[in-house]
Amino acid sequence: MGLTIEDAEREMHSLESKIRELDKLKERHALLRNFVELGQRLSANGNTIPVPEPALFGQNVPASSSTMGIAAAALRESEPLSTRDLVERMKMKGWRGSGSDAKDYKAVYVSLYRKKEMFEKLGDGTWKLRPHYPR
Repeated sequence: MGLTIEDAEREMHSLESKIRELDKLKERHALLRNFVELGQRLSANGNTIPVPEPALFGQNVPASSSTMGIAAAALRESEPLSTRDLVERMKMKGWRGSGSDAKDYKAVYVSLYRKKEMFEKLGDGTWKLRPHYPR
C-alpha cells in the first residue's frame, strides 16, 4: 500500500501549519535574544530595564523587532503615514535600516506591500493598518 495523493496533500497541509508555528517561534526567539543582549549590555553599566509585556505574542503578529512589527507599532500611533514618514518613525523606534534612505524606503514599501492582510495601501505610498489587525 503506497502513499496516495490525498495522503500527501494532508501531510503537506499539516507540515505547512507546523512551519508557520515554527516561524512564529523563530521570531519570538530572535526578540528574546535581542532583549537578553540589550539587558546584558545595560546591566554591565549598572542600569536595569523593565521587562516588556508581549501582549500580542501568540497571535499571528510579527515580532516587534521585525520590520513589519515596528511598522505596525508606528502606524498604531499615527495613521495613515506615507512610506517616507513611516520609515522615519520606524528609525525613531529603533529600526535599523541599511543607511541608504532610498534602499530603506524600498525595503519598507515592499515588506508592507507583501503583507496585504496586515497593511492597507491607500495610494501614493500611504499606509494604514487593516481594521482587523490588533491595535
